[in-house]
Amino acid sequence: MKKGLAIFIVLILILGGGYFGYTKYTEGKRIEAMEEALKGDDIYTGITIDGIDVGGLSKEAAKDKILAAKADELEGKNININVEDKNYTFELKSLDHKMDVDKAINEAYEYAREGELEERYNKLEALKENPLNVVIDKEIDYSHVDDFVAKIASEIDTEAVNAEFSVNNGKITSTESKDGKKLDREKLKNDILDAINNSTDTITASVETIEPEKKHSDLERINGLIGSFTTDISTSSNERKTNIRVSSKSVSKKLLLPGESFNFNNAIGDITAANGYKNAHVLKGGEYENGLGGGMCQTSTTLYNALVRAGVKILERHPHSRAANYVPKGQDCAVWKGSKNLRFQNSYDFPIYIDSSVTNNKVTFYVYGDKTKKDYDISFKSEIVEVIKSQAIEKEDQSLKAGERVVDVKGYDGYRVVTNKIVTKDGKVISNKQFTKDYYPKRDTVARVSTKTAGEETPSGDASNSDEAVMLPW
Repeated sequence: MKKGLAIFIVLILILGGGYFGYTKYTEGKRIEAMEEALKGDDIYTGITIDGIDVGGLSKEAAKDKILAAKADELEGKNININVEDKNYTFELKSLDHKMDVDKAINEAYEYAREGELEERYNKLEALKENPLNVVIDKEIDYSHVDDFVAKIASEIDTEAVNAEFSVNNGKITSTESKDGKKLDREKLKNDILDAINNSTDTITASVETIEPEKKHSDLERINGLIGSFTTDISTSSNERKTNIRVSSKSVSKKLLLPGESFNFNNAIGDITAANGYKNAHVLKGGEYENGLGGGMCQTSTTLYNALVRAGVKILERHPHSRAANYVPKGQDCAVWKGSKNLRFQNSYDFPIYIDSSVTNNKVTFYVYGDKTKKDYDISFKSEIVEVIKSQAIEKEDQSLKAGERVVDVKGYDGYRVVTNKIVTKDGKVISNKQFTKDYYPKRDTVARVSTKTAGEETPSGDASNSDEAVMLPW
């Protein structure tokens, strides 16, 4: 028994020593294999840069391959842009690509080169199942896209052309209008950038149609005269006639689209000698005095009367402080910069055109529109409902001679006036309604009179040397 046990123990020792030696040998071989796999100066297999296989390549070879691939990638790669019936081509090679290729190559090269042998080997083995792709840091200068879009816009963008309207000796004409176009620059730029990043090769640009404000189809609706009015200027001075002519021209040949408003004072502009105005009588505070632009109120009054007879909506109108003599009371229209204005609006669904003439000592305003819509006549009748009598106010003035009377303020009567608007069609009155109520204030006559009787003389001598008190006349 003892002999057999000894033999068994010897066998165990022999076998254990053999296994230990084998294990030692195997581990050495494994380490040699790992070292062999990890050695070398080439990038490990299973690594790509921007999808380009660089496994087994040196840094220099990898860089050459990447640069060549990137050049081939951009060469011939274009984006086609359709703009209505035109086609444009954007070449990707025109972009300024700034790529940090060296950084990407170093990152690829350094993979699995740091750490313990086992750790490095395991990372290398992992590449077989999960390859590594290193992305190149890129910076692309997209300014060329802006230039490209701007070039297209310069060829596509066009201004809308308004139709023009004119009346010559009663003949109405209008020119053709034309739509404009406007490229949606921002959208096209964003679409190009998206196409670059997503490899899209075709884009359709958006172009907006710009309709003209004044279309020929709209102006064709102006087919005749819908209102006019004339006032007489034969008694006016030459300067006043000039002012009426200049101001009438400023508010003539005006086209108002539906809903559009007009401001008389704005249209007149600055009332200066440089603009052609002369000094003439102007009514200010009920008194006539010389001033630049005298006579403009006859222009505004004539225009106002043409407008209301055309049925145009009046937004602002003021009577004079003293009734004018060139129209019936209640039918005048005063203007004064900063306080009184004539404003109106085209409330029709068709355009209206305003023109004037100043000839043969008459000023006339014409309003043209759609006679098929405004197929009725408008007239006005004013009635004085109250006369406010002017009073004479006399003040004593001892400096005047006996019986002398000096008028300082010449008065005039005031009035309250109601004006009715009368609408007739085919000779029949279809409407007769109050249109305006106006008040023209009176002005009292103010005069200085003497209280002296005939033969009475003004005291003479130095009052300061008199022993008697002297009653002064005031």
